[in-house]
Amino acid sequence: MKSISKVDLISLACQKAKKHAMMISFDPRYQEGGFELFASEVIKAAPYLANFGDWPQFFEIFMDGEGVLFFDSEKEMLDAFSQTVGDNGPTNINSYDGQCAVYALTFYPDGKLGVENT
Repeated sequence: MKSISKVDLISLACQKAKKHAMMISFDPRYQEGGFELFASEVIKAAPYLANFGDWPQFFEIFMDGEGVLFFDSEKEMLDAFSQTVGDNGPTNINSYDGQCAVYALTFYPDGKLGVENT
């Protein structure tokens, strides 16, 4: 038997698809005030999630507290990363300073890890 980590799987997917990616995660138990308030706080910490029209797909991310986003370019990936507010607080372009923190880790098409926000 051989084990493989989630990071290893995403790295392999990036190599196969030749895409940039970003893994995001947050505490899905942060649901004080109900799901709508919880979702709005996550979107404040990761505003690019509001731009996707496929609600069922992102509903799964909200319920699981994690997901992987694939991008066509490095610029697109880094733009999303720079909007993501993690444990280290607001970013240069996102001043959100609420209770929700979204962890982000980027990947390159060659499978190498990029930057992380915490």
